Amino acid sequence: AIDLLLTRDIAIEGLRYSGSDVTRLQSKVLRARILLLQGGLDESKGILIELVGRKSMDSVAHRQVGARALQCLGDIARIRGEWSAARTYYGAAMGHFESRDHQHGQWETLSGMAEVEVQTGALATAAELYQRVRDIGGAINDQYPVAVALLGMGRVDIQLGKPAAAIPTL
Repeated sequence: AIDLLLTRDIAIEGLRYSGSDVTRLQSKVLRARILLLQGGLDESKGILIELVGRKSMDSVAHRQVGARALQCLGDIARIRGEWSAARTYYGAAMGHFESRDHQHGQWETLSGMAEVEVQTGALATAAELYQRVRDIGGAINDQYPVAVALLGMGRVDIQLGKPAAAIPTL
C-alpha cells in the first residue's frame, strides 16, 4: 500500500509540474479520483466543481478533461445516492465522449449510469446500459469492460429473480 501511495504522489507531482495547462488539469482530475476512492468525497467534489467551472476550457483537450471531471462528479453523486445529479453529470460527460467517439470514456460512463439504474430499480434500463458497455468492450477488443458488463448483467438477472440466466454472466 505504501508503494502505491508513493507512486501516486510521484505521478501527481510529475503531472502538476510538467508545464502544460491540460496536464495540470489532468492531475487535478487524477487527484480528485484518488480522493474519491479514499472516501474524500467532499474534497474531491470541490476540486472537480472548480475545474468544471473554469472559463478557459475551449480546446478539445480541455473539454476531454472536463468530461472526465463530470464523470467523476457523477460517481460522487451515485455514491451519495443523489440519482438526479448523477444522471445529469453522467449525461453531460457522455455527450462529450460520444461526440468524440471516445469509447473508453463511453463505457466507463455507461457503467456508472447502469449502476444508478440498478440502485433506483430501473433494471431493464440498467440491462440495456450494460449491454452497451459489453458491445463497446467487444468493439475495442477490451475484455475489462466486457467483464464489468457481464457482472452487472448477472446482478440485474439475480435482482429480476432469474438466477439461472445470471449463471453464464457471473
